[in-house]
Amino acid sequence: MTGSASLHIRKSLKLLIIYFGALWSGVCASPRAVAETLRYPQLVDKFYTANSNNLIWTSTGSDAQRLRAELAGMLDNAAKLGLDKQKYHYQYIRGAPDVANDMEVDRVFTDAAIAMLKDIYAGNLGEELMEYDEVNSKHQQSEADYIVNKLARVQTAEQLETLAQALEPDDENYKVLKGELSQQIASGATGKVRALNVAVNYYRRVHHYKFDQYVLVNICKAMLTYYQNGVPALEMKVVVGKPTKMTPRFSAYCYEEVMYPYWNVPDDIGTGEILPDVKRNSARLRALHMEVIDNSGKAVNPATIKWADYSKNNFPYRFRQKTGCFNSLGVLKFNISDPFSVYMHDTDYKGAFKLSKRYLSHGCIRLEKPLELGDLLLPGQIDGELLKQCLTGQEPTTIKLAEPVPVFAVYMPVGVQNGQVVYYPDVYKLLAN
Repeated sequence: MTGSASLHIRKSLKLLIIYFGALWSGVCASPRAVAETLRYPQLVDKFYTANSNNLIWTSTGSDAQRLRAELAGMLDNAAKLGLDKQKYHYQYIRGAPDVANDMEVDRVFTDAAIAMLKDIYAGNLGEELMEYDEVNSKHQQSEADYIVNKLARVQTAEQLETLAQALEPDDENYKVLKGELSQQIASGATGKVRALNVAVNYYRRVHHYKFDQYVLVNICKAMLTYYQNGVPALEMKVVVGKPTKMTPRFSAYCYEEVMYPYWNVPDDIGTGEILPDVKRNSARLRALHMEVIDNSGKAVNPATIKWADYSKNNFPYRFRQKTGCFNSLGVLKFNISDPFSVYMHDTDYKGAFKLSKRYLSHGCIRLEKPLELGDLLLPGQIDGELLKQCLTGQEPTTIKLAEPVPVFAVYMPVGVQNGQVVYYPDVYKLLAN
């Protein structure tokens, strides 16, 4: 072999070694080499601004090591809070190298801590469990700032542990649910664990606000509780949506009450149910106490309408039920700021409250004790005697609440009664998957 050929081979071997070495180091790279997408980059920035850009997780010294270990331990136990550790950079944090003064790593740890502490404080709920969340939208920025400012003061593992515990509800029922969750995780009861995950997250979402008053409707239980200063002041049975017409899960505000309300029939009910009935027998309008309303809001004489000419595709009118005790909304209605046209109301069918399974409505929430709730939300302003007279044709009277009251319609499949855990039906099959 010539010298030039030998030199060429040695150079080629060297290039191969460099190539495969680079390939191997890419495979075996630490989590630092892989960029992590932060869930809350703006809050992470706020954290370091509030903390004078000091490192907390990767600063030198044993405190930072113990702090990292505490966060990793919190993630290990996330399931006992109904949370998914994978949402908090778990693989990155468990595989992170023992580095010092590394801002990139520090920011990932901070993001994980903020994300988990937010969920410990206010619960983590998917869109199927909270389809509209006006209350949270109103408070989430101030609450996020609260979490960031609290975390910015943390310097030790003990302080992080204390902060996480302080963010949970200090409530006996919540503690009972948490204990049940730990037991069911240990026993491997997957279905019950799924239900309890939902329950503890709803519990944290609703109860962490500490409002002076609010209304909680549990769809699974078909019950309503009105709270004053954190204590139940009124409980009642409710009728909620049937599985084919589910009551949406939401948080919003009750902002007014209507005495002797009209029932403006939704289009899907009007054209899908009432119109075919009336076409078969026009006398049904009188039996249902229904009026026909045109686009200008004026009542139309039903005798002038050629009912055979119309179907749900071309019906130019809408139906409105007259006021009175026969009205489907009864004599009192509570308007709510949700986008689903769902409200709480009295009902003409009181017998439904005797049923154990009260999933019968088209989505609205029928109340067993509407007058009692009305008086609590508007003390001294609801004329109970007038409502009890069941007048026919009375004009509606609308009364605004001085301050809108939060209303939570939740799908909470587990509760606590007299210190005991109670499981409710998954009537909408939202927990099936």
